[in-house]
Amino acid sequence: RKIRLWGPAKPKGVFLAVHGGLAHAGDWVTPALYFKKKGWATASFDMHGHATGKRVDIPSFEIFLDDLALFLAYVKKKYPKKPIVFLTHSMGALITAHFVLKRMPQGDKDVKGFIMSSPYFGNAVKVPKILVAMSKPMAALLPKMKVPTPPLTDVLTHDPDITRRHHDDERDGIRATESTLRFGNALLTAHAELAKIIGRWNQPVLMIVAGDDHLADVKVTEALSQ
Repeated sequence: RKIRLWGPAKPKGVFLAVHGGLAHAGDWVTPALYFKKKGWATASFDMHGHATGKRVDIPSFEIFLDDLALFLAYVKKKYPKKPIVFLTHSMGALITAHFVLKRMPQGDKDVKGFIMSSPYFGNAVKVPKILVAMSKPMAALLPKMKVPTPPLTDVLTHDPDITRRHHDDERDGIRATESTLRFGNALLTAHAELAKIIGRWNQPVLMIVAGDDHLADVKVTEALSQ
């Protein structure tokens, strides 16, 4: 697991970037290099269970929030008194939403706002209903069993260069192609919990919703963002 930093020596501010599921911190290279030209730094990290092989697994969803709390403290120390904007994608947006609503102190003067790309607030991947219903007991009995989902790498973006990079990362073992039942159940539970608490959100946020999203349920995101 790595921390990735891009930007000038004395940035105007910093984007704290939180990557999506099965991905890794290096996925932020394209926007990070753009923002570097604008005088902003970007800082990201490999989330727990990621960038370590073919299959993602976590002990619980809360470990993501633990990691994000530690990384926010690191960014504040690395870039003291600089404005921080969270830059998040897909599952990273789900994690960040939980973090803000459960962990982040209200009135944090360093954090100025949030950008959420394709927020993964609901699941668009077709999973058999019986598997969804049995996800919790199966995750307890067979936590590291593979979730049976179709290949998704070629439908993540319309940019062929980025798709090639994704396949290269899979070959190199830093981008996963599978997830465990425990991981999948943690995300389903996080979706249900967020729907109950999202009404407490009071932070500046820009959501970018992709209409052709094969992973995040656009209708759920739009409903929760009203």
